[in-house]
Amino acid sequence: TRKGFMATPSATAHANVQTALEPGRAGVKIQVHHLSGADRYANTKGFGLDPFPGFAIGFFQLRPASRGSIHITSTDPSADPVINPNYLAEETDRSHMLEALRLVRKVMSQDAIKPYVDRETRPGPAVTDDAGLLEYVKTSGQTSWHPIGTCKMGVDDRAVVTPDLRVRGLEALRVVDSSIMPTMPSSNTNVASIMIGEKGADLILTPR
Repeated sequence: TRKGFMATPSATAHANVQTALEPGRAGVKIQVHHLSGADRYANTKGFGLDPFPGFAIGFFQLRPASRGSIHITSTDPSADPVINPNYLAEETDRSHMLEALRLVRKVMSQDAIKPYVDRETRPGPAVTDDAGLLEYVKTSGQTSWHPIGTCKMGVDDRAVVTPDLRVRGLEALRVVDSSIMPTMPSSNTNVASIMIGEKGADLILTPR
């Protein structure tokens, strides 16, 4: 029927917002989720969904400056790698997240939404200083998926693949996925990944 609860996405609205920290383009994204819980995946021990109705506002920095790492630990391809996301290592990222959190609070204080809000459960209205807000971000933040950039495309010495998607130093090997993106697009990565796949197919089918 395309109606009812099962036809409704978990995130029903989002907005890309320009910030003072990054003028000229959107710096953060905010999303409305129709659930209330300390853990948006509802599967972390000791967390999960709240025993009352509610909704959550998620916020994301669109182009984080912090860089993590992935390293293999064994010649066994089934062995787990060591992954260090290194979230919030850069001061610019911490500043963006503080601005995004305050932006969410500003949105939720508007007259149009006030009748639907009983209270802020996390981090709570008593937390207003930078240190307290940043501690909340550090302890509650989670990935929003869309990983990119582990095989950066470019012409500099740190690039893994060339502009025609060939792995530098190897023959007959290309990388054609979101890992070649040198920077994060200003939204979800799906459309950009499809474009990379289409371009990669053209390059493979019409060798030069």
